[in-house]
Amino acid sequence: MHRIPVSVDGIVVEYADRTRARQIARAPNASATRDRRTRQIVAITLEQHGSDYAKKHRRLDPRKYSHDKETAQNPHGCWTFRKVPAMALGDRLSSAS
Repeated sequence: MHRIPVSVDGIVVEYADRTRARQIARAPNASATRDRRTRQIVAITLEQHGSDYAKKHRRLDPRKYSHDKETAQNPHGCWTFRKVPAMALGDRLSSAS
């Protein structure tokens, strides 16, 4: 079975079969490259459609023990430790010993 490369900004993100390639080619941000004689899709290039992926997100990860979020006690750009409940530390301390 022949797989068709699907790329974004020159990076192949998927090798699709013909059915999936036809589905992807119908997207508004897709441009299909076709064989001149058979008119079958030989490659698909996707353009960035919108900028939702580039939205700022919170950098606060609940598994991390520090953050640089600005608060009344923490000035902009400074890192500080998060307050961790004693119960969460108790589980980790007992498993470490």
